[in-house]
Amino acid sequence: MHIHKSHRGWIILFVLVVAGGYGAYKYDLRHERAALFGPSGGSAVGLIFGIAAATLLLFAAMHWARRWLPGMRSETWSRAHYWLGALVVPLAWFHGAFHHGGSLTSASMWLLYGVVASGFVPAMLRCFITPGSEDEEPVDQTLKRLSSEAEDVVVPCGPMNGGDVEQWRAERTRLIQSRVELAGGAHPREALIAAVATAPVARSEPLKELYVESVKRFLESDAEDCVLASRVRAAQVLRRYRALLPDELHPAVARLERICDDCRTLRSRERMRRRIDGWMIVHAPLSMALVILVAVHAIYALRY
Repeated sequence: MHIHKSHRGWIILFVLVVAGGYGAYKYDLRHERAALFGPSGGSAVGLIFGIAAATLLLFAAMHWARRWLPGMRSETWSRAHYWLGALVVPLAWFHGAFHHGGSLTSASMWLLYGVVASGFVPAMLRCFITPGSEDEEPVDQTLKRLSSEAEDVVVPCGPMNGGDVEQWRAERTRLIQSRVELAGGAHPREALIAAVATAPVARSEPLKELYVESVKRFLESDAEDCVLASRVRAAQVLRRYRALLPDELHPAVARLERICDDCRTLRSRERMRRRIDGWMIVHAPLSMALVILVAVHAIYALRY
């Protein structure tokens, strides 16, 4: 399994804190009151573990308020929420000497397990089912880029609205020249300008029809009834249009097919992400209930 470098520091911190906490727990068992009376959450070391666990729990519960707290990026907040929230479990174990205790403590611990599981499961699903790099561009920006690439592909067809060709050539050339060309771009600027100068290409009408009636609509809206929304139906449609076009325009159909595939994959991944994020319906209420139970536990322990 590949672990992103941004998580490695948090993993090291997690391991060091758990190892240090376990060492302190074993030391307390042998040298403090626990050596005579057994481990207790009321000992000095036990209280430190309890306070640390409660503090990290409150920090994790503040994840929803990250947008109002400056100085930390959203990605950093999320990683801190995952790993510092996960630390609550071993610290709670050390605090209770690996026992759940009475009914209130047992309820708090089992609720803690539910909170961690309801947060851990969607995090793992998001990692394995919808993987994405930390610096990937936003979905709207990606769709805009794909639409721009599709417009470049159909440049050999000339103006889409049937307007004046010379005016379209001047406007399109000016637009292409104003771009900041990226290294290794799919459509180099000089090649596009040359394609504009020779457009429209003979027998390119089916390509224009494919773009206007199917590709453009598919890229602009996530309509389920669009023929290109299905990979199988899209392959059938593109095969039919490819048969109507001359050989020199077949690469254009292949590029449109790749663009539609990218768009379809992106939208499918976004739908899966939204479903995974639906776990928050379970995670958030459990977290609030846990904070309340821990507060009651702390008050009860201090009073009695």
